[in-house]
Amino acid sequence: QPRRVEAGLVFQPEGVLEALFDRLSAKGTLLLTGPSGVGKSARAWSLVRQVPFVVWYRIDRLHAGDAAAIARFVAAMRPSGQAPVGLIFDQLSAGASTEFEELRSRLVRFRHIYLLATLRNEDLATVLSAHEVAIAAVELDEGTAQGIFASLQVRGLAVRSSWRDAFEQSDGLTLEFVHILTQGRRLTEVIDAQVNERLIDPRRANEISILALVCQADAWGVTMRGTALQNRLHLDDGEMRQATARLAREHLIADPAEGRLRGLHPLRSK
Repeated sequence: QPRRVEAGLVFQPEGVLEALFDRLSAKGTLLLTGPSGVGKSARAWSLVRQVPFVVWYRIDRLHAGDAAAIARFVAAMRPSGQAPVGLIFDQLSAGASTEFEELRSRLVRFRHIYLLATLRNEDLATVLSAHEVAIAAVELDEGTAQGIFASLQVRGLAVRSSWRDAFEQSDGLTLEFVHILTQGRRLTEVIDAQVNERLIDPRRANEISILALVCQADAWGVTMRGTALQNRLHLDDGEMRQATARLAREHLIADPAEGRLRGLHPLRSK
């Protein structure tokens, strides 16, 4: 999780992950904050990879009542110093913050439990216990930008000969910075071209209709049930499968998981 981290394609400044785990160990909960596209997820999963002695579980959703079920699961795992348990919430939304607080209160009696979450700056205010946890801002500074560029160059993935222009064009967003370095164009230019291909081809109208709803939801951190979307757009099974498969293959939406659709990233969806 995700493949780019597992493949070692993500650069992290020296000592950052160790320092973050020290803070996570001290507080039990670590929140990684920043704007969409700055690299919060990459840092979170890199941290998870850094500490394989922790048994990590990803929580994809956090609805009302889920905290009690997760707490029972954690209790059944019998976490200990030899087998600590970690829960990671990637892209914790404002709507899930109340249940996140409930989960924290239920897990406070346990030791050797780690809670790691990423969330956007604007959602941090909804976490009422923020003063009790460790918070680390993720940002793209010049040193990190140079390190990413050097790492891409070594792998032959950089199409730009310098990192400076890409850094200035990226508005401090790691996702945009890497895209410019590896594709030579800004992310919006690439997505515009993909969307325009569908706008001028009436046979791809279903893909536009799906994108319009899935990306609007994903920009706010919400997934959509595939069956509900299919009924809303009045598509038969074949039309739905064909459209979603093509969108996933061309990296406009994520591969459907458990019957739910979402974008690849909130920044891309926006």
